[in-house]
Amino acid sequence: MVSKITFSFHFISFSNFQFSKLGRAGDRMMEEQGTTIEDITNCLELDPQIISAIRSAHTHGCDLKLLSDANHFFIQTILKNHGIYDCFSDIITNPTFVDQQARLRILPYHGSAHGCDLCPPNLS
Repeated sequence: MVSKITFSFHFISFSNFQFSKLGRAGDRMMEEQGTTIEDITNCLELDPQIISAIRSAHTHGCDLKLLSDANHFFIQTILKNHGIYDCFSDIITNPTFVDQQARLRILPYHGSAHGCDLCPPNLS
């Protein structure tokens, strides 16, 4: 039984890239194209084999926790759309909210430090 998988590579945090580089460009693109939060919600998918693996692990009593540098809106939407949101006991990711202009806002996660050298700064 695998109890821990460790990856030995470092990556550029997608959310940190979003925070620092995209700025208002995403807002302008959404306005110009008429894209809404609902449009984004309707196109978020997950591979059927991943869904099956999550359901199987949950059914067999595994305590599933999700740690991601994505964001809560995307993760929650995908998991709920596939009926597997409740399979996870904890989801640690960047918080989100929809502002008064119906724009998705993503904030960096700053929870309790767990001392992981592999996680990006906002998740460690």
